[in-house]
Parts: sequence; structure tokens; C-alpha cells
Amino acid sequence: MADSQLIDFRQKEEAFVMRKLHDRQWQKLLHFCYNIVGEEAEAQDIVQDSFMAIWKIRDRWETIESLDNYLFMVCRNNALALLKKQKEIRRLAEDIAIHLQNRIQHSALEHIYASETNQHIQGQIQTFPAKMKEVFLLSREEELSQKEIAAKLAISENTVKKQINNVLKVLKKKL
Repeated sequence: MADSQLIDFRQKEEAFVMRKLHDRQWQKLLHFCYNIVGEEAEAQDIVQDSFMAIWKIRDRWETIESLDNYLFMVCRNNALALLKKQKEIRRLAEDIAIHLQNRIQHSALEHIYASETNQHIQGQIQTFPAKMKEVFLLSREEELSQKEIAAKLAISENTVKKQINNVLKVLKKKL
């Protein structure tokens, strides 16, 4: 018998053994895995992956005492690995949800704080003398330069600069 015929014979024999093993154990393994993972589709994937694992080591079948027991062990290990992975994914999802919730709360608090601070600043600005208030509002709200403010109000740039600094000092103290 030629080498190619021997190889062909062995491959057919391995495929026959695999089909018999599959026919004999598929339903039992599916039920076994379903009881571990609780999902039919996942149980089917585990069983299929386990058969693939057995097929990949077919050159070592002679060293395995019981292919049936080995197949159950592979299924069990794959099912437990899936549960561990799912647990890790759930933990990560929970961590992400907590992080997002904290960011949302932090953002909301920042918005509230900014709004309250702005209201407080606006209230303080209303207490300033009219010219000081006008200089500051032209600087901050209309974004005019000191030179433009001085020209518009017919005052010196130094006066504009001093009034803006005075407003900022008062606001710093009040905040």
C-alpha cells in the first residue's frame, strides 16, 4: 500500500471516529453545556468548539483514555471560561456605567456651579458704580479692547485699565 493510500485511509478513519463521537455525544454535551451557561446558542457554540478542539488533537487520540470523558472535560472548561469572560464583561460594563454616571453628575454639578457663579458675578456687577460697570461690561461682554473702550467713553486707557482691575479684585474677594 502506498503512503498516499495509508494517509487517505487514516483520514477516513479519523473522520469516521469523529462522526460517531459526534452522533453519540452531541445531545448529551449540548444538555450538559446548556445547564452550565443557560443559553442554547452559547451551548451549541461551546459544543461545536469542543469538537473542533478534539479534531485538532486527533494525532494524540491514542494517548487519551476516553474521548467521551475528554470531550465532556473540554466542554466544561469552555463553558466555565465563557462564564468567566461574561462576568468580566459585565463587571467592565458596570464600571463604564458608573464612570459615565459620575461624569454626568460631575458635568451637571459643574454646570450648576458655573450658573450660580455667573449669577453671583452678575449680581456683584450690578452693585458697582455706573461707569465702572459700563467699562467692565464693554470689556467682557462686548469684548472691546481697552483702547476701544477709552475711545468710546472718552476716558484714558489707564482709567479703563484701573477700573477693570478694580472690578476683578472685588469679584475675587467676593467669590
